Amino acid sequence: MVLVDRLMGVFRSREFMIFFVLLFIYLANPNAISFNDVAATRLLPISIIRERNLDLNEFGFLYENQPVLPYFLGNVSGRIVSYYPVFTAVLAVPVYILPVALGLDPQSTDVFILSRLSAALMTILSALFLYWTIRRMSGDRIASVITLVYSIGTANWFVSGQDLWQHGPGVLFIAVTLYLFERGKSEVKYVKYAGFALSWLVAVRPPNLLIALVLSAYVFMEYRREFWKFLLCAMPVAVMLLAYSSAYLHSAFLLGQLRQPTEIGTMPLLDGLMALLFSPNRGLFVFSPALILSIAGIAYEYLGKKGSMQMRYYSIAVAAAVLLWSTYWGWHGGACYGPRVLIETLPFLCVFLVVPVEKMLTDWKLKAVLAALIALSVFINFIGVAAWDGSWEASHGLDYGRYLTHDVSRADMEYVLKVMWDAQDVSWIYYSKKFFAHILRAITF
Repeated sequence: MVLVDRLMGVFRSREFMIFFVLLFIYLANPNAISFNDVAATRLLPISIIRERNLDLNEFGFLYENQPVLPYFLGNVSGRIVSYYPVFTAVLAVPVYILPVALGLDPQSTDVFILSRLSAALMTILSALFLYWTIRRMSGDRIASVITLVYSIGTANWFVSGQDLWQHGPGVLFIAVTLYLFERGKSEVKYVKYAGFALSWLVAVRPPNLLIALVLSAYVFMEYRREFWKFLLCAMPVAVMLLAYSSAYLHSAFLLGQLRQPTEIGTMPLLDGLMALLFSPNRGLFVFSPALILSIAGIAYEYLGKKGSMQMRYYSIAVAAAVLLWSTYWGWHGGACYGPRVLIETLPFLCVFLVVPVEKMLTDWKLKAVLAALIALSVFINFIGVAAWDGSWEASHGLDYGRYLTHDVSRADMEYVLKVMWDAQDVSWIYYSKKFFAHILRAITF
């Protein structure tokens, strides 16, 4: 009876509801969203299971009979390897094990299903860790509201939860870190485990090193006695990353990817910053209006009487990531929907929603404003999931892969900026019209 009672308690828990509701939402979308950037990542789990290696030589259909390798692949001493980090694929292996054992065909649509399931699970886990973090900060009600915003009111729905991008595990390990830090306030022993999470954060997407360094500085300054344990926890993944880079890419300094951020610093900072945050076709606060409230949350930490050093480090991590990507010519993320490159800032920004949401829920007028911001955020991201087919991006020549074949000129950058700031040709409005036209045809058929 005790076991039955415990099982019933799990089934009735809010976490159980969050997990399965989000799993249904992420997987129910009939609009297949896939990108060539993750083509190698989808197949690598198969290679890991069948051949126990991290190359892609066995998947000739990816590269044979082509004059040059696709932009997402590289040839290192005869080994065909992913141009991008491989550790997202490592994390997806548990989902692939049974299908591969049953004879999964690498060219079947089942690979896309497994990729999508893996991505959804990682993103949902990140939502649960964020929920647990905010519940410790404020309570169930606030945690539920903010988890809703995070899960389906941001680019997590369209990007992280739909395919094996680096962003899904990225936000997962950030959310785990936030939870460990929050729990570490009362139980210091948990702080050291953040080293393990942050090492994974870097392994899945090396530019996340900047965020990891900021949070490592926080541990050093606030938990100095735990810092050496924190570093020890980071070592296994760090060694794994360097070993892969040395063995497969012939240089430990590549940090697990052939793709190197040589274009960082090529975009004028102010142009990139304003476009990333406010442009009609990529702006963070345009595609997720509810996140505007996080600005008030950040201000509170510096101007309010109860601001914490922990939260200030989080704001520094956000600022560092935003400024980094603002100087990158590919800040727009290519042929995608919304501010993809800023996804790793989402767990931090959602934590900064706690104070504003608490205040707004005490007044019915402010509650109505909050509801409107959340509803608009969810609607805009729903449209991306339901109607995106890349046609708007294709009409503007926003094929990210083609830029990898030549040096990007100032004219290229100015053209992309012009497209992203065009308020008369807004991508989410374009896809909204397509969505409702499709619904109308289905009704009148």
